[in-house]
Amino acid sequence: MANAQQEHDELTLRLFRARRRGDLDYLVACLKDPRLQHGAAKFLGELGNARAIEPLLPFLDARDPSLRVIVIQALTSLGASGIVPRLLEIARDDEESFVVRSWAIDAIGKLADTPDAQALSSLLRDPNWRVRRLTAKALAGLGSADSEAPLREAMAHEHWFRRRPYKAALRVLGRPQGS
Repeated sequence: MANAQQEHDELTLRLFRARRRGDLDYLVACLKDPRLQHGAAKFLGELGNARAIEPLLPFLDARDPSLRVIVIQALTSLGASGIVPRLLEIARDDEESFVVRSWAIDAIGKLADTPDAQALSSLLRDPNWRVRRLTAKALAGLGSADSEAPLREAMAHEHWFRRRPYKAALRVLGRPQGS
């Protein structure tokens, strides 16, 4: 037992040293070790090196939802706008964990271009009110004038006590809503 703990501690220490050195190759190699994947993915995102994008992509489909969240966060930090179509798939997947879906929606709001607002707007009709709320926030982040009509329509169908995110999104877009 003590040997296993010592080995884990040594591996973790090496991971932190690699982060401090900015050792991209070592961190990418650590993605292969299930014990180090979470830390390696997080640190790759923190490095800010676009070369880390490609090795992280397969982990968008990892079995572990917490690893998928960390990878989405890392790819968002790296500005990987090419993953927006995959993030839309994740966000629309009713079988996916809400936490993973929410991080995917948040990432879309940060990475997507204005034309992606229409695809994101479809999530305003999701049965899960939390998904709808996060989508309103993400649409505000995109800043697209095309988002106004879908936001207004979704807000009109929402319970009065869940309309605040829509109102906030419309304010961000520069179009306040009185109701």
